[in-house]
Amino acid sequence: MMVCAETMQRRWNWTFRLLTVICLILVGLTTYSIAQVGKRLILKDGTWQGITQYEVRGDRARYFSSQRGEWEEVPTQLVDWKATEEWNAGLNQTSPELRQFDAEEEVEAEGSGPSVAPGLKLPIMCGVFVLDTFSDRPSLEELTQNGSALKSNLRSAVNRRASIIQQFELNGPHAHVQAHVPVPQIFVNIEKEPNAHPTAFKDRFRILRLEPKKDSRVLGRVKVSVLGEQNQSLQFVPARVESFSEGWLKVTPLGTLDSGEYALVEMLGQNEFNSYVWDFGVDANAPANSTSGKTDTRKP
Repeated sequence: MMVCAETMQRRWNWTFRLLTVICLILVGLTTYSIAQVGKRLILKDGTWQGITQYEVRGDRARYFSSQRGEWEEVPTQLVDWKATEEWNAGLNQTSPELRQFDAEEEVEAEGSGPSVAPGLKLPIMCGVFVLDTFSDRPSLEELTQNGSALKSNLRSAVNRRASIIQQFELNGPHAHVQAHVPVPQIFVNIEKEPNAHPTAFKDRFRILRLEPKKDSRVLGRVKVSVLGEQNQSLQFVPARVESFSEGWLKVTPLGTLDSGEYALVEMLGQNEFNSYVWDFGVDANAPANSTSGKTDTRKP
């Protein structure tokens, strides 16, 4: 009987240790899921991006999107760093604020904003979207804000004259989003200036044709003389800006756009624009966009 009791005790100890190991593995998997799979970059407006990793480079937050499988960027000033760090540390995934964020994201995914095509709606949150059609199926493609770099060179001439040529460039030869239609409609809803004039939006957004280079795209050039006089060289596309619905604006080119690279720019004055732009391309032969159909609420 003593032998049997000792045998049973050893079996019980082995079983207990096995259960302990299983529990530790489950806890580890849960922690890994929170730390890796559920990482987020949370923005100050309450929206967030699913990410696997991120890094800060100057005034840009660079992150790898877990949804689109590619590197993207946003200005660091738009990121809620406290909420981001707490979420990724597993501290506030159940906070009322983030539960509200998640609920809003779910509603947004359903497309409960104004309709732009049969069965196709804008989200209720802010953003910039281009209405595209690929294989006879309309879709809304989100445009992300992309920062341009300012490059300068000094040009000297006789008679003590000199000028500085400044040009704004975007990295890469093409935008992530390519429109397949010659007259893409762009829908804009971003935070407005608190004291902006009601009609100011008509002059606030413009479409700019970009000049292609080998590994970049040039927004435009500004020639500054030694006397401070400026001469801009920007290829603006004639477009109509009108109020659409529920705070959204619609920007429509007045004619067809040739194949090439473009950007929606926010004008800060008559001769000044925000260097962070929403870039896109126009190419009827481009493949489907990686985000195509995500805001299409029609049933298949």
